[in-house]
Amino acid sequence: MLLGGCDDHQNDSGAVAQSAVSDATHDPGDLVAATNEFSLQLMGSDPSSRRDWFRSAIVHAGNQCNLVTKAIIKAGDDGIDLWRVNCDGGVWLVTLGPAIKTAVENCSAATSSYCLNPSNN
Repeated sequence: MLLGGCDDHQNDSGAVAQSAVSDATHDPGDLVAATNEFSLQLMGSDPSSRRDWFRSAIVHAGNQCNLVTKAIIKAGDDGIDLWRVNCDGGVWLVTLGPAIKTAVENCSAATSSYCLNPSNN
């Protein structure tokens, strides 16, 4: 359910530059705690592996995503965690839960405040 936007652009030398990639799992000042075992595993994993897992989840749900630049946990309650994920294919809200299938929702169509990105990234 939550994945965010990034894009590539060319600098003056003609080389393609990627948008900044963040290894953070929280927005600055957020005190959100994961309540799902898999979220805890993702938070403890290598940042590159975490981004790859979210990219795969978004693509598996039928969406475009070649590069995840950020995956931020936004909420956790009773084993269900919400992540905002920034990707070159958009911003997504990814829901992880023990008894539910992973859900991926495009933030451009979502009404959830968890899709909001305080740093506009």
